[in-house]
Amino acid sequence: MERIVQVEIIGLGELGYRKPDVIEAFATRDGLLTTATFPTRKEHEMLSHFSNYWSGVEKSEVPAIGVIKGTPHQFPVFVRGEQGTFAGGGLIRTAAAFKRLTQSGRPVVVRPWVDILCAGRRSNVRLELRVHVVAGCAVAVEYLFPPWASQRPTEKELQSGQAWMESRRVEAAQYAERIATVINCRWFVADFAETADGMRLIELNPGWCSGIASADAVRAVHSAILDKIFQIQTDEK
Repeated sequence: MERIVQVEIIGLGELGYRKPDVIEAFATRDGLLTTATFPTRKEHEMLSHFSNYWSGVEKSEVPAIGVIKGTPHQFPVFVRGEQGTFAGGGLIRTAAAFKRLTQSGRPVVVRPWVDILCAGRRSNVRLELRVHVVAGCAVAVEYLFPPWASQRPTEKELQSGQAWMESRRVEAAQYAERIATVINCRWFVADFAETADGMRLIELNPGWCSGIASADAVRAVHSAILDKIFQIQTDEK
């Protein structure tokens, strides 16, 4: 028998007593997640904290921007929090600045400072891409700086970024799927950047609250969720 599904897109404030199976694009409303939703609360907790998934990334042996364990001895370094960057984090140039930053006792993640190559002359439009992974399969790969990004990439920068992304598409998808074999999460994104030493993984993020730059990627991700997670066939290509 053919399955029929009703898809309704509404604001979180309008959920009321509804209990949806799929929750997407929430930020602080992770209280909506249960063991029955997609994603589950367990999947969210794994991807929302860097240290929860990084050992899996290391196990996968995918080329990545690494982590400095303990006190760094060489500077500059990049400092972020367990849940992304924070005020005062980012590029840290000296041991004294690092000491001041860590005196609060806040858990931090310390990484080497790596120059990410640019799509043009401007340093804030970089060569970065995002792989969307659903049920272990890379279903979309896209350049991370769409025309409407705050950096307002020029047409030349967009063309350069898109061309680079296409040249790395297969490799990035393979890396992301390798990570999926050791990460117990059915929907995540893997962000990669081009460095002087080649393409490197930056981080993972929950797929359900990560940006999707293109309409084609939106269709591919949502079609994969219906098909691979809920076994509902769609006409999306």
